[in-house]
Amino acid sequence: MFDAKVEQIKRALMAGRGIRQTARETGASTTSFMRVARSITVEQDCPEMVAV
Repeated sequence: MFDAKVEQIKRALMAGRGIRQTARETGASTTSFMRVARSITVEQDCPEMVAV
């Protein structure tokens, strides 16, 4: 996924927007959105590990 799209999704998550609304706005699938959300959670829980 493109870095710009990932950044848009991250900003939407921080703003508290919903999954489907943000997926539609960014043109990403809900699955891609959830992957990005999960990677953020992993980074926060285990900062020394690299999120895949």
